[in-house]
Amino acid sequence: MGDMLRELWQHQKDGVSFALEKKNFAWFYEMGAGKTGTAITTLRYLYARKGHVRRTLIFSPLITLENWKREFAFFSKIKDTDIIVLNHKSGAAKRKAFVKATMDYKGSVTKNRIVIVNYESVQNKELYAAFKAWNPEILIMDEAHKLKNHKSKRAVLVRELADRAEHKYLLTGSPVLNSAQDIFHLYRILDGGEAFGVNFYAFRNRYFEDINAKWQTKRNYFPDFRERMEMMGEIHDKMYYFGDRTRRAHRVLKKDCLDLPPFIRQTIKVPLGVEQAKMYKQMKNEFITFIEREKDIGTPIAVVANLAVTKALRMMQITSGFVKGEDGGEYPVRVNPRMDALRDLVETGSVESKIIIWAKFKQNHKDIAYMLDGLGVGYTLLNGSLDAKQKEESMRAFREDDSVRVIVANQQAAGIGVNLVEANTSIYYSYDFSLENDMQSEARNYRGGSDMHAKVTRIDLVAENTIDELVIQALSTKQKLADRILDIASEL
Repeated sequence: MGDMLRELWQHQKDGVSFALEKKNFAWFYEMGAGKTGTAITTLRYLYARKGHVRRTLIFSPLITLENWKREFAFFSKIKDTDIIVLNHKSGAAKRKAFVKATMDYKGSVTKNRIVIVNYESVQNKELYAAFKAWNPEILIMDEAHKLKNHKSKRAVLVRELADRAEHKYLLTGSPVLNSAQDIFHLYRILDGGEAFGVNFYAFRNRYFEDINAKWQTKRNYFPDFRERMEMMGEIHDKMYYFGDRTRRAHRVLKKDCLDLPPFIRQTIKVPLGVEQAKMYKQMKNEFITFIEREKDIGTPIAVVANLAVTKALRMMQITSGFVKGEDGGEYPVRVNPRMDALRDLVETGSVESKIIIWAKFKQNHKDIAYMLDGLGVGYTLLNGSLDAKQKEESMRAFREDDSVRVIVANQQAAGIGVNLVEANTSIYYSYDFSLENDMQSEARNYRGGSDMHAKVTRIDLVAENTIDELVIQALSTKQKLADRILDIASEL
């Protein structure tokens, strides 16, 4: 580690100061605003008060584990040997590494260490038992919105560890994605129920109302809870302040705190090939017929929307250049103007520029890789088929190897906790229906550090007069696609 620690921005200094006033705190920093460095600096002060590292358990998505260790090197002088990353393939291997790192000479699991692990690990019974025996004093939950479901087994297990810890910290840029109901379990973990109680249904009854309540006796009734607007002020107040008006959480948006370069959003419209257009028209007609039939027979609108999203995937696959056959195989179309447009963008880009190509489907990755091989352009892949070490190596090559110009990434696999600021351009070849994944992926190269570029550009490749336009509109306006897509019959 170097002698010089990375300087905090002012909003990070404020976040540390607020957090140190209380034992539990939430940093709701927009992606790229520096919440990891804020958390690590807070830990440094907590350790300094005791004169040593304390038993600290950090939960984070698998792909971000090594990034946490790198950030400790930037923001602290903590020894490498005190930081344990459990990124092993099996739960048994993780448990073995954990016990080895935390067991003292008497065989008791008590050593003070910083342990970084993914959320899914708690579902391994032996490893979870070892965590409980170690009894962490400090619990950090990165991308904490993954714990919003109060019924999730994983979230409940993390909550049980949090109830035993002295300090709890939540980190997320998206505390509320779909509904303010998302916050209940986050705060149950954070403060044991001080803000919003321990019973989800009591919380829901106070702050929300079922707009379908009058249909409870009908066959197709389903509850649809919406916020009571007159109670939203109270929710906001409890989210951010304790009763004594000290801070419970700190919200930061990039536009308010960072001197970032201009963010340019560009849409390039591409036609469908003749074969694509024929396939798309057939699939579209089947799709619209499906929606209208389900509405006619009285299927609840929310159910129709979710089913529609599943069927809409087939239309998205066709516009991106392949079709899924009845045998389960995926077959590229012979003429794909979208791939031609992508080839032109890569060819005409500066040879010094680094590019992220975001693509949802596995077949897209194969086709894009084939195209890049043909151009002789150096690239690497970042998707769900890689293990944690392979993903780390892929990111390192993209960041450090000048011959690697392109990283082809999947929004879900690479959209969280990854720093790719070396890229000044991101091209969206195909789209993820998840608003969260889209927002996260966009923040991979538009964040602290992207001021190395004069501008950062997002390019959306869109087939005109297709479902692509609906998806882009829903994502850009931060609207739930399941609701937006119900209008497809009248808009396509």
